[in-house]
Amino acid sequence: MGVTTLRLGSKLEKLVQRDLKEFNYSTKTEYIRQAVRELHDRLTTELAIAELAKAKGFAKRAGYKEPTPEEYERNREEAAHELFRELKSRRANKR
Repeated sequence: MGVTTLRLGSKLEKLVQRDLKEFNYSTKTEYIRQAVRELHDRLTTELAIAELAKAKGFAKRAGYKEPTPEEYERNREEAAHELFRELKSRRANKR
């Protein structure tokens, strides 16, 4: 495991100390690891949203149309049923 040293400065140090008490973190390390994980998740999600928006723009330029609410609902239900069948099949194969 790598070791990273960082200087927070007095304002961030006070913020961390306050959060340690308020949110019951036992150590600064635990608190900072959680902050890094959450930031990573947020950045990954934002990147995925940007990629989806880019793909949507490509689809529009290629002539694909946005589904109607009825088409969207039908597709959502079909996907849910397909996923349910797949999970049911996997469960049966495990036995």
